[in-house]
Amino acid sequence: MTRYNEVMEHVRVTPDMRERVLSSVATQREVGASAGNSVQTAASASRAASKRQVPRWVPLAAAACLVLAIGVPAYHAMYSAQPTGPVTSDDSYASQQGVEDCTSLAELEQAVGFPVPDVVSALPFEAASTTYTNVFGIARVGYTGADGQTVTLSKGVDDGTDVSGNSNEYASTLVETISGVEITRKGSTVQDGDNAYALATWTQDGYGYAVDANPELSDEQMTTLVQEVIAQS
Repeated sequence: MTRYNEVMEHVRVTPDMRERVLSSVATQREVGASAGNSVQTAASASRAASKRQVPRWVPLAAAACLVLAIGVPAYHAMYSAQPTGPVTSDDSYASQQGVEDCTSLAELEQAVGFPVPDVVSALPFEAASTTYTNVFGIARVGYTGADGQTVTLSKGVDDGTDVSGNSNEYASTLVETISGVEITRKGSTVQDGDNAYALATWTQDGYGYAVDANPELSDEQMTTLVQEVIAQS
């Protein structure tokens, strides 16, 4: 069905509208008759009157009146009746933007297309909850303890960028080798001189890895986590 047909389906001519249109047509005919009489001679007036035709523009004017009187209001009524709320979809907005929540490690691995380590046994706390998220092809596993402490493991195809998504600046940066892999660790220096680490990043066998902790972990705790990830990779 065309847009014109959709509009005309909603056209309803009330008696008042019909009367206005017919009145307009009659007025236009009178104007046309007056114009014709002014150019005719007295001798041919009666003969011309019997043959006079309605000027071509009169029905066009009537049609225009009809459209303005009932077409536009009907068009407006049709569209104002349509829902104006947001368009919904079975997929969540986040999923459409490239972020996908998964229900298990296996589902996350299927979503990103590569194996993902599970470091729950190496955590410095007992995990009360675990989340699995595919963030634009980067696998993220988030572990949360009963007191709100968190550790997030990230893994993605190595393209030269930091897969952690953590852009914070830290007072301390340490580059060292753990289990034959060069690791960059970042954090702060505590009062007794020992370093505490919030972030460890590295690349291995074509993948980028990151361990992000809040609050910061001790040197030993972060090393234990990194070693577990490397062992499973």
